[in-house]
Amino acid sequence: MPEVRDRVLAGQVTLAEAYHRAHESYLADRESIELVPEISGFSAGGMPNRVKCLHALAGHSLAAGPGVNPIGDAALERSTWSPTRCECSEPGAAKWSVLDLGCGTGLSGAAIAQYAKHLVGVDLSAKMLDKARERKLYHRLEQRDLLTMMQGEPESTFDLVFSADVFVYLGALDDLMREAYRVLRPGGHLAFSVESLDALAGGAAISSDSHDYRLNVTGRYAHSMAYLSRMAAHNGFEVREPLVCMQGSPLEITIPGLPVRQAHADDAERCNVLHFRVHGHTRQPEVADAIRQGLATVVERDGRITGYATLIGFPGHAVGETNGDLQALIGAAQIFIGPGFLVPTRNGDLFRWCLAHGLRVTQPLTLMSLGLYNEPNGVFLPSVLF
Repeated sequence: MPEVRDRVLAGQVTLAEAYHRAHESYLADRESIELVPEISGFSAGGMPNRVKCLHALAGHSLAAGPGVNPIGDAALERSTWSPTRCECSEPGAAKWSVLDLGCGTGLSGAAIAQYAKHLVGVDLSAKMLDKARERKLYHRLEQRDLLTMMQGEPESTFDLVFSADVFVYLGALDDLMREAYRVLRPGGHLAFSVESLDALAGGAAISSDSHDYRLNVTGRYAHSMAYLSRMAAHNGFEVREPLVCMQGSPLEITIPGLPVRQAHADDAERCNVLHFRVHGHTRQPEVADAIRQGLATVVERDGRITGYATLIGFPGHAVGETNGDLQALIGAAQIFIGPGFLVPTRNGDLFRWCLAHGLRVTQPLTLMSLGLYNEPNGVFLPSVLF
């Protein structure tokens, strides 16, 4: 914010005086708690004569409220923070702004609500929306057409747009993908399920648009991977990973030599190191939250943690050193949360193992991203979140 800094340094009377009063207010508030002689007279952020650390000035505005620190207020105006209050969330607290397209009765929303700080649902059916409203999960519900609803939303509003078992009732997806890209924030994610035209090739159909999508006699559309990839690229997305969602009864099996146990707080760091090796980053808040809730599990081999899962289900993720680690985690799961868990189809061995143990594919999905993406270097189960 060079223009604000220059106004202070130039000694603009109104701003400079207000900034000096903010310095005095900071000192008074701190000394009302305790007087520390070693820092007496020193506030923060460069006050009263410099603009140095904006995070400290913004923090002062959040703590003191608007109208106290003019530089902190100006910094907050350029951010997504609210200067009306300061709120510290627990580790792993819900942080995503999520749009549930075709939310229906809220079944998928129930699986993701704990990760959403703001959950919005849209559906055409008033009766289904009444059922969704009874769940008390959504912050806003709209009875509108999906495309029309998104066109009325501001740009860069959501972190995740997801749609489960909805696009099967639509043919062309270009307009929906374009609007999803517009309403997503940088680094946001679009997740949806379709029926695979590639897998259904040769089946009965009542209409077709070349090899892009087809309306089947079931009244549901199937889409080709080539079409989805082309539409994604055309609208700013990058196809990263073909996935399948798998569901079934808990397997209740153990893998010899790979015992699974509930994760504890002192396991968190080793889990984060393992995730970093596979994905190039950690998911510390989610791991900490899953451990705190008693959901996370780890698999050990020779005294080392070689795999972990926050949970086996739609909103959970897992990583391992080998497929055996993932198989042990899946085999020990007492329930598959939500619509099921996601398996990358490139991992043919794991996919075939799941099928051989009676699990079924409920829907194919595609993992897409905006911006930076680290190609995984190991075996994993992705989350619908990211």
